[in-house]
Amino acid sequence: MKINNIDLLSKLNLLMIDDDKESLDSLEYILKNFFKSTYKYDNPLEAYNFLSNHLDEVDVIITDLRMPNLDGVDLCKKLRKENINIPIIILSSHSNSNDLLELVSLGLVDYIVKPITSNKLEKVLSTLTNKLSGHSIYKIDENLSYDYSKKQLFQGNNLIDLSEKEIILLELLIKNIDKLVTKDEIQYALYVNEIMTDNAYRNILWRLRKKVPSLNIKTLKNMGVSLEKDFK
Repeated sequence: MKINNIDLLSKLNLLMIDDDKESLDSLEYILKNFFKSTYKYDNPLEAYNFLSNHLDEVDVIITDLRMPNLDGVDLCKKLRKENINIPIIILSSHSNSNDLLELVSLGLVDYIVKPITSNKLEKVLSTLTNKLSGHSIYKIDENLSYDYSKKQLFQGNNLIDLSEKEIILLELLIKNIDKLVTKDEIQYALYVNEIMTDNAYRNILWRLRKKVPSLNIKTLKNMGVSLEKDFK
């Protein structure tokens, strides 16, 4: 995998939480080669207790979204309420738009929809290292920049007001810069438990284009859209 700032990961300790033991073992098998050390728990309450007593030993958390006793959303809320700002990556069998919208405000690094692939891990780990190394500002063009840490888009020094769904769509486009983002991928990210009508699809693209006319969003009819980066 080609990961930005990959050397940074070798200095970090990773905590993995998933009640699916097989999935947890597979994840550890891949990620133990990138991180300094890895800890894994299939019981979220045990993981939370470990974390509470070993805060100085955990730098990154990867947790499943749906688990018994303490799910990923509740875990994020609990940690942020205690002012524990460890970067968190969410795993989920389904991309629930309501959960993801809620997690945006909790400083979620990113999410991975299962099944986990090398390509998905490469993207999320690059996002993680960029943020940890201080590269939270993504420059879209000479005058347009997105701050991942604050979830804010700026035109020059002017803040552009975006809704939570518009933020998720923008991040999806940025993560796949110069690549096609299919309608199915947008459905997963924004409307998984709803029917994304053609009207809803057109409306969110129209709103984003209207608020940010300089975004170079290209539409491929009946397939999806891509954000093209003109600035070199």
